[in-house]
Amino acid sequence: MKRGWIEPRAGVGGFTFRARYWVVGPTGQPVARSKSFRVSDHPSRKAAEAAADRHLAEVLVDTARGTFVAPTEMTVGALVAAYLDGKSASVRASTMISQQGHARHIPPTSRPSGSIRSPP
Repeated sequence: MKRGWIEPRAGVGGFTFRARYWVVGPTGQPVARSKSFRVSDHPSRKAAEAAADRHLAEVLVDTARGTFVAPTEMTVGALVAAYLDGKSASVRASTMISQQGHARHIPPTSRPSGSIRSPP
């Protein structure tokens, strides 16, 4: 099976290069993913294609190493809340109160700037 490829695409919004690839989904089955790179966001058409190539290469290497983490729409606030929920039984009450106090300073709609990986 082909693991990944670049698709040149012309559309209403301009020309793009789409990196398409297969990754292992949460159920263990292959899932198709993609990321588009618009030519208008890069200095040239070749730069957009190179960006798509770099992204595809990174994803394929990470997938082969078993370190690929699919992007998520989860907010930082939701991630911290889930973390605190999981830790509440294993830390002292004073520690939990302190951590919850720090978590209140995170804006509810803040998005992660990159992939967030769960600790092992």
